[in-house]
Formats: sequence, structure tokens, C-alpha cells
Amino acid sequence: MAISVAARAGAGIDERLAQPWWQGLRVKADSLVNFFQDRLLLVDPRTERGATLFHDYFDCVRVALSLPYDLNDLREEATWNRYLAYMMTYFYVCCDSMPGRTAEAYDNLLARKNFFFLHSGKKMLLATSWQQVAQRLAPHEAAVELNDMKDEFLVVKHGYNEPHSIEVDSLLRAEITQGLADEPLAIDRLYAHDGPLGRLGALLAPELRDVTTLYISGNFMYNQINFGAIPVGGGLTLADKCEVHQVLSTAAVGIASARPGKISSAALFGGIDYESTQSGSEAAAVHNVPWNTRRGVPRDLRNGYGPLLHSRAEVLAADSVLTSSHIPTQVFLGSRATEQAVCQLDGRAPSLLHFSTHGFMLAPLYTDSATLALDPCETRYLSALSQSGLLFAGANVTWRGQRHNLRGYDGILTSGELMRMDLSRCRLALLPACRGALGENTNLTGMPFGVAYALKMAGVDQVLCSLWSVDDAATCVYMKHFYHYLTQVGNPAAALKLTVARMKRDGYTSPYYWASFILVE
Repeated sequence: MAISVAARAGAGIDERLAQPWWQGLRVKADSLVNFFQDRLLLVDPRTERGATLFHDYFDCVRVALSLPYDLNDLREEATWNRYLAYMMTYFYVCCDSMPGRTAEAYDNLLARKNFFFLHSGKKMLLATSWQQVAQRLAPHEAAVELNDMKDEFLVVKHGYNEPHSIEVDSLLRAEITQGLADEPLAIDRLYAHDGPLGRLGALLAPELRDVTTLYISGNFMYNQINFGAIPVGGGLTLADKCEVHQVLSTAAVGIASARPGKISSAALFGGIDYESTQSGSEAAAVHNVPWNTRRGVPRDLRNGYGPLLHSRAEVLAADSVLTSSHIPTQVFLGSRATEQAVCQLDGRAPSLLHFSTHGFMLAPLYTDSATLALDPCETRYLSALSQSGLLFAGANVTWRGQRHNLRGYDGILTSGELMRMDLSRCRLALLPACRGALGENTNLTGMPFGVAYALKMAGVDQVLCSLWSVDDAATCVYMKHFYHYLTQVGNPAAALKLTVARMKRDGYTSPYYWASFILVE
């Protein structure tokens, strides 16, 4: 529970002097937020005075969110979640007719999406306002944020006086939501030229008429769309008309993150034995893991995951292509593809990481401190950043209610554990088999808390990942083509575009096969 302003003010001088320097700023920011909230309901945001008061209030909330927080402290989490809730509630309830609404909406989105990156220390040059984004854009470039609560595109270009708004009607939103299913026919209808995404592209078309480079960031359900695959007529997609960068946040526009040059080293994980108990290591210890480790998992998976039949061939094919291009590789197959092997890459990652494995995403769990006290060793499964992850050798033993006693490694690498690693040397990570682009989308930041997000937090430049589960054999073909083009052109985005064209030529014309993979930047 957050400490009240009165309680903070009554703290002894000695106690306040012992606190970090930023605690005093937190007290002041909280006081200002409360000061403005007492006055907001008395003014009309449509008036000049009201608009100024609301703008100053949101500025205070944004400053409060930029102050240091301990991301592993549940009391701290309650505080910054409260600020995020204030920002969203006051804006969407009161400010629909506020002058400068689109500018305020864009800046609030940046503040929400910047939060975890800012506090992880990974990105210090993030834009904090739409003006900064606009200044970083070159002519014929555009940045687009999707505003979740109002369902609108907020478009920014160099020279704009404020972001332009393109609203999405509720009927179109409903059709898009229905198409976001892990099912071939639904996906084909969604990405058809006359389907829901075709109509979404038509809404965007007037703003993109002269655009050659587009930076676009989704939010909530829009994180599940391959924007480059949106049909724009004549059998073409948006990626055919302009260069599409699907980014976690447009705050990173202008930051040189994608390093030039070709891949110089790689570590490949696949063909994993999820039943392995690693003979010769310490014996596995039986332990009843709480039910929440299997929340939201289909009944047929509650006893564990089966092998990915083409995963070994996929990794060996990638290894063959890389080694023939004189790129040194480390290959981890079967029982050697362990969580420990991944963690040993901390601080010394290769320029390419390939994880051909199952991923998991648990249903959100809302709990209290009393529940946490029942089994503190399992609290890692309770935070939003740890409700997803990757499975490695021996994971099924843990999944069924037993846990390895193998120097702290149990075969399950959660996103929360992954994001704490230093993978800043890695230029490209691939997650071909686990719907790695998805994540928990109900949090107040609007970011998809999943494996791809965790890899970006760990410092990886770009992540190639899937939006839905594609046929294992087709994935193997896709990856073979991708590696071929990657070693030829060096640029992951160009290699992805060439791979899509090749898949279509090879008969995989259904969007189900070629639109699943996106490059998250």
C-alpha cells in the first residue's frame, strides 16, 4: 500500500536524511499530483484555464513516473501503478474535448511505454514527447502510436503542429478482434484484401501517401497484428509500399539500435528433450508447485509439452547455413539445451540467438501479500513479467509439480529472469516456434509483457518472433530461407522481406504461413 503524503510529512528528519535523494522528489511529486486532483473536477477541460490545469497535472504524473522505483518491490509497484491509473482515468474520462488532446494522448502513451525501459537503464535517449519524435523523423517518414482506450491511430510527421488522429470504429475493432485467433481460416480472412485489416489500411492510406518509412507501435490487441502484412490493394501489402518498422514504442525512433554489418557469431537451441533430468547431475527433488504455474494452460498440456518434431532439423539447417558462411556457432540440442546454458551467455552473448522451443503464457493472477507469504519461493510466477517464458531441457519435470535441484535451474526460463540478463551484444534473437511476439497485455503500460519484450529489455537489438503457432514443417522451411538471405544481405529486415516473397513463390500463399513472423525493434 502506498504511504500517504501526511505520513511522509510526519517522518522524522533523521529518517528523511537517510533516504535516497530522490525520495524527497517523490514526496513533492505526490503532493503536486494530489494538489491538482483536488481541482480538476472543478474546471472544464474545454476552456483555456481547464486545458492548462489538466496539462500541468499530466506533466506532474509523467515526472512522478520518471523518478526511480524498485521494480521488484510490490509496494513500489502499487505506487507507479496508481500513477498510471490516474493518468488513464483522468484523461479518458475528462479530456475527450480538450484542446491539444492528441498531443496529450501521444505524450501519455510515451510515458506509459517508457516506464520499464527507463527504470531498467537500457534506454536513456528515449523521446518523452511527440515533438521530440517529430524532430527525429526525416522527410517522408512517419511515426504512429495506437491509442488503446479510444481506438485511434496517432500519426506524427516532421513539421506537424500536433499528432493527427484517425479513429477506428467499434464494428471494425470487433471484426479485427475476432480474427486474432490461432486458426488458419480466421487469419486468412483477417489479412484478406477485403478483410478487416484491408479496411484498417484504407483508413491509414491518406496519411501514408508520401511515406517511405513507417515506425508503428501497437497497444493491447494491436500488438497482435503484423502491420507490414496489411493489404493495401493490387495484391500488395504495406511492407511493399514502404519500409515498416514494428517498434515497441515510437519513443525509440532515431536511436541507432540496429547495428550494421553481418552476423559474427551464433548460439542455437533446439530439438529439446523436455523430459531430461540430466543424469549425472543432482537428483531431482519432488516439490508441489502451486497451481498458478499452470493457469490458462489447456488440459492436454498440464502434464508437459511434447517435442517439436522439426526443431532439430531447423537448428541443424541454420547451423549449416551459418557455418558455410564462416560464422562460428554453438549448438545446444536435446538434453544439452538447458536453462543454465542460456544463463551462461549473460554478458557475453553472441550476435545471434535462436530459440526453437515452446513458450508459455499464463493467465494473469491477482493476489495479495498474504498469498505471497504462503510460498515465497514461487513468487516469481506471480508478477506480470514472469507469467511467460521459454522451456528448456527438463522443463516437463518442473511443470508436473516436481522441481529440479540443479544449482537453481529448473528448465523454465521466465521473461522476468530473461530481462535481468545482459544480452546487449546480441544483434538478433529468433523465436520461431513459441508465439514469442505475444505477452500479457492487460497491464497499464500497454506493453506486451512476453518473451520478445524481455529480450528487448535485456538489450537485444531486434527480435524475430511469431504471432501465432505455424505448422512446424513450414516454420522449418521459413527459417531455412531466412538464414540464407540473412547471410547474404546481413540486414534482418531485408532478409525477412525476401523470405516472405520466397515463401509465396514456394506455394505458401496463405497469410497463415508468411504473415506470422514480425521483427520487433
